[in-house]
Amino acid sequence: MHSLHHHLYVFFTDFELGKIHIEPISGDASSREYFRLRSPDNTWVLCVDKEYSIYPTGHYPFLVVQHLFSEHSIPVPAILGSDKQQGVILLEDCGNTLLQDALSKDKTNATSLYRKAIDTMATIQSINAEGGKMPFNRSFDEEKLMFEFTFFLEHASLHRAPTVFRKKSPEFCTGNSVLSHSCCSALNTLC
Repeated sequence: MHSLHHHLYVFFTDFELGKIHIEPISGDASSREYFRLRSPDNTWVLCVDKEYSIYPTGHYPFLVVQHLFSEHSIPVPAILGSDKQQGVILLEDCGNTLLQDALSKDKTNATSLYRKAIDTMATIQSINAEGGKMPFNRSFDEEKLMFEFTFFLEHASLHRAPTVFRKKSPEFCTGNSVLSHSCCSALNTLC
């Protein structure tokens, strides 16, 4: 792990840095690296991305999508600070519980958790394009979308999904969202 302290001076004083413990955490499929910062009183997540500095102000995809989701009440970590030149963003720490972990801890709540996840995906799907801005100017064809969806189904522990996801369910498949139709078609095909 490279030294992160020079990045942290943007957000913390020497005194505060003396009390902060840094832990690497898993990232996503991108150039970003993530670190959990722990002090005796708080935790944060530091995102480090050397590519952040090359984007024009207001065009860094991570921040554009975070802002878009936040505007539409989709739960995302708050941006607490950033330094474009250093390529760092300080984020709210929302914890590290994955859907799979929540499902294994509380199987009685599985239907509710899956519905909430699918409702969130449907909300994301329903966001209208804003004049060719990012991410709406990105092209994802049907093949790419189906690959991503199939990947989700194969890796989301569908075998542990509640019965409503393992059978054709008109109640589950109704709604105004294109995602609802796609979900049901894919789920019914797999069942």
